[in-house]
Amino acid sequence: MNTDPRRFAPLGLALSVLSGLSFVGFLLTRWVASTGILSLDSEILQNGVLFSALGIVLGFALAALLNPEATRQFLTGRQAQYGSNALITLLAFVGILIFLNVIAYQNPQTWDITQDQTNTLAPETLRTLQALPAPVHAAAYYTARTSYEETRKLLENMAQNSAGNFTYEVIDPELNPVAAQQDGVERDGTIVFKMEDRREPITYPSEQEITGALLRLLNPQSRVLYFVTGHGEPGLQTYGEGSYSLLASTLQKKNYAVQALNLLSAGKVPEDTTVVIAAGAQTAYDPQEVQALKTYLA
Repeated sequence: MNTDPRRFAPLGLALSVLSGLSFVGFLLTRWVASTGILSLDSEILQNGVLFSALGIVLGFALAALLNPEATRQFLTGRQAQYGSNALITLLAFVGILIFLNVIAYQNPQTWDITQDQTNTLAPETLRTLQALPAPVHAAAYYTARTSYEETRKLLENMAQNSAGNFTYEVIDPELNPVAAQQDGVERDGTIVFKMEDRREPITYPSEQEITGALLRLLNPQSRVLYFVTGHGEPGLQTYGEGSYSLLASTLQKKNYAVQALNLLSAGKVPEDTTVVIAAGAQTAYDPQEVQALKTYLA
């Protein structure tokens, strides 16, 4: 039986070649994923690049260890005169790519070059992401019939601006009905945000809706906000110019319970009040109403 270890040296070179092909393949795949054409886990791609680079180095080391004589001849013989420069150039190129990928992985940066800054998150969204006290995971339930590319870009943008506190995954509820059932998902395109033991689902994903869901996770207790009425103030339920319906809807999305307050009939500001809004009155307040507000402020 041939036990000469030198016969296994070509396996080391084969490992280096295959790892080199994998290295280039992972780099190309990562570039394609960055364009938004594919939706792939960036951590998997990064690990693939690093392990492929490691395979190149280990393959060369294995070949040199199993057949040191051939390696010495290659480095000092006639072949070295023609191949050393090419080898050094290749190794330098691979080393630079590895270095740049490690730096990019440790310091991810994105730039919004759209004219209207479409891909730039609103300041309130950024503040909410930075204020997350615990990790938040978003489970986006989309079937193959529903496009989720815009949602994925938004979630990825938020993940990149969350200092690691926001993660997401896309789940096909038809392929994973158990997860959909556990999250109470009944509608295609639903996203469920989870922080510790709390959950907040939304069915119309937009930056405003997602930010509202995060704020509700941050403040699980509903806060009651009263609009004083009875003096010709804009309505909360009516729509049109001058109404407060859009303001009320926005506050409700931020986990406020919005209610109307007639101080004359109530006699006082309710005990569960967080905020009182007295705005847009067309007639004067009754002294009894003024006293009720003073008592609340005191």
